[in-house]
Amino acid sequence: MMRIGTTTLDELGRLIFPSEIRNMLNWQIGNKVNIHYVDLNTTILQLAAEPIDDACNICGNEKMKISIKGVGICKRCMDQIRALGSLRLFSE
Repeated sequence: MMRIGTTTLDELGRLIFPSEIRNMLNWQIGNKVNIHYVDLNTTILQLAAEPIDDACNICGNEKMKISIKGVGICKRCMDQIRALGSLRLFSE
């Protein structure tokens, strides 16, 4: 992975990308950007070529999903959520 620049979160929680970086990445004003969480120290930003309405809202997977109250979830993420439900996360 190559680091191409640094930006700062502003007081409203926005990231501003300098024009040099936007031009290098071919990002245009109004483009949608997908944000993928990898781990605590790694997040990936990816230009969304076109909207993916049937993608999982958790992992971005484009495979078949179920919808719970309007939130699309793929089978893999649903299985992980079910597994978490069987864990005792807080002591009483």
